[in-house]
Amino acid sequence: MIDATGEPVGIMSTDSALQMAYDRGLDLVLMAPGANPPVARMMDYGKYRFECEKKEKEAKKKQQTVELKEIQLSYRIDTHDFETKARHARRFLESGNKVRVVMRFRGREMSHMPMGREVMARFCETVSDVGVTDKPPVLDGRIISMVLAPVKNKYDSSAATAVLLIRSAPLPAVPGTMQSEINNEKEIIEMGKVKTHKASAKRFKVTGSGRVKMTHCHRRHNTGNKSGNKLRHLRGSAYVHEAMADNIKSLICK
Repeated sequence: MIDATGEPVGIMSTDSALQMAYDRGLDLVLMAPGANPPVARMMDYGKYRFECEKKEKEAKKKQQTVELKEIQLSYRIDTHDFETKARHARRFLESGNKVRVVMRFRGREMSHMPMGREVMARFCETVSDVGVTDKPPVLDGRIISMVLAPVKNKYDSSAATAVLLIRSAPLPAVPGTMQSEINNEKEIIEMGKVKTHKASAKRFKVTGSGRVKMTHCHRRHNTGNKSGNKLRHLRGSAYVHEAMADNIKSLICK
């Protein structure tokens, strides 16, 4: 038998214990029924339950459940859509959740991997004040993904460092495509289907300086169903990047 202050009273019968608790205006609670002899304690059972529930609520408040939110991007994403996705990611990070940024490439979109890398870096830089890179961009098949975590310290400089790491670390080359490591991403142009000698000779020609230039046929073929900004971009650049030029020259010279 234990009294309300936690002091042991001794061994007594059940009737005596109940009478003692009744006289003090307390409840008799069996704490260890399997002990020999069983252990009981006098207490205010209603107050005891209230304190237990209060402790459980405080423990739940201290526990922070971190969820992994997902945001999908595209290398062709529009400015307005980009800003909307950035706002969503900022809201998730400010709530203490992690954000998984995913970019999928379909078909010949794999040749535009550097453009996708630039979009991922720009997205990370946009939310760098509230999030840092928890997992850097990783290429898994046709998907590039990275994980952003909330910034614990607002003035932590690791956010800016993470953005620089994303920009400086090139993604691995994609086998089976004409894309290799390209330094000047402004010269990237969309490539049409080039499978045979006749197709390459029809679409490209080698200038006197050794550079590969798109013919008008390829430019017309490549500008179908494109937006105005895309058309101006394609018409403004008629030369193929050096990383692709060697492959095209080998096709032309077959």
